[in-house]
Amino acid sequence: MAYAIVGYFDPETDAFIRSIWKDLADNGICDYLFRSENNPHIKFAMYTTLALGEVKPLLAQFTKNHSRLKLHFKNYGFYPNEKPIVFLDINNHSDEKIIAPYLTYLVN
Repeated sequence: MAYAIVGYFDPETDAFIRSIWKDLADNGICDYLFRSENNPHIKFAMYTTLALGEVKPLLAQFTKNHSRLKLHFKNYGFYPNEKPIVFLDINNHSDEKIIAPYLTYLVN
């Protein structure tokens, strides 16, 4: 089974992203995301195997010790096809610079 560690957006940003998905569908560009049951999110890591029982408490502790990420989307790209691809160029304005090393720690 595959596992992913993702971050979800606050309600205002979530609604804004969904409005973009709707605009893309309404304009005949791509309706995949609008029709899908996906929630807008950022995928930080993907694993084919994971010791879930060990990782869950580590992630719970991590989220208690770290604040929300303050992100700024500098650039974006949308590549419509059967399964569309969205490219986001993100600036992290948070003091949190620990995510990537922490995710590496989880699997080692």
